[in-house]
Amino acid sequence: MIAGLYGEKFFVVSWVINYITVWLNKGRIVHSPADVCCDVGIFFFFFAIGGVANLLSPMVGIFAERFAFSASIGFCVVLAYLFSVWKKEEFQQNKITFSIAWPLILIIIPSFLYTVNRNKDWTSKKSLYLADIAHVSKSAKANSLLGSEYQVEAMALQKGGNSSYFELIQKVDSAIYFYDKSLTVFKDYESNLNNKGVLLYTYRYDYQEAFSLFEYATTININ
Repeated sequence: MIAGLYGEKFFVVSWVINYITVWLNKGRIVHSPADVCCDVGIFFFFFAIGGVANLLSPMVGIFAERFAFSASIGFCVVLAYLFSVWKKEEFQQNKITFSIAWPLILIIIPSFLYTVNRNKDWTSKKSLYLADIAHVSKSAKANSLLGSEYQVEAMALQKGGNSSYFELIQKVDSAIYFYDKSLTVFKDYESNLNNKGVLLYTYRYDYQEAFSLFEYATTININ
């Protein structure tokens, strides 16, 4: 579920939970084993999520989402600690009362439903990118990845030779569209300049624009 919380929602939820945890520990000098586990959970959560939160450099979503789930371990440790403090007597007696069960149900059921719904997006790389682009429409990398998927499909149709020209051009134009969106965000995206140029040269026969893109790409990287 952590991986499904986008942007401000993710940070609000994580910081509120950890603020509550710190407040509960306020003034304690000697920490119990449970307190130590909570501290480790907080550290592990922020350590695990730090590399995939795009705070220092962007990470491709298909990898970031997988690694984001590892932070859920720390998140669950903190939640377990909060429950143990809130219902200390029940935990000590190993009793599962309704007052403990209903918050767990409120956490588990939405997480389960979100996971089931999210699994549909993982049918293929393209389906995943299409699902994610709604949340990261201004990401140069996300638009580039989606453009690459359409370009691969266009090349496969050309190689197969069984598709109509209209179907082929639809793939080409979709690839160009997402490359353009990526270049709007980052105009010096070298691979996008080259890929768009290849599409224009090969399928649209716009040689002048294609060479212009190739020449600009060489000014960025002569190799």
